Amino acid sequence: MTEQFGLCGIGWKFEISKLWTEDGANGEKLSFAQVAVFVKDGDKWSEPIVGIGGSRLVTSEKGKLVSNDEGYKMAVTDAFSTALKMLGVAADIYAGLWDGSKYTSRHSHSLPLNSHRLFLQCLRLLLNRHSQLLQSHKFNQ
Repeated sequence: MTEQFGLCGIGWKFEISKLWTEDGANGEKLSFAQVAVFVKDGDKWSEPIVGIGGSRLVTSEKGKLVSNDEGYKMAVTDAFSTALKMLGVAADIYAGLWDGSKYTSRHSHSLPLNSHRLFLQCLRLLLNRHSQLLQSHKFNQ
């Protein structure tokens, strides 16, 4: 993100929109987070790019309930990575081009630094289309 958009808070930012818990099986508690990522295009911020993620807050291990004091942090991290996937962050990993320590024999499809403008144009088109779909869905309910 920093390579494409600059520092967090200047070229991109994110907000935690919602945190909540739900009951799981066998007394487990699940934590969830919804985040919104924004990227800057000139002087304007994009529409929110939403991600939802989750983790266990209380889990059953060997028949005993165990608390996870990092459950919400893990849920936010999961939500954040979900939103960033929509921007193509870590696309090589999700495409199977990274084996955990190096790129596989197929070359990386990462964006060169000078493609920032094209990337933003594509992103703007996608976000506009996303907004149109949301608006049409609201009116069709």
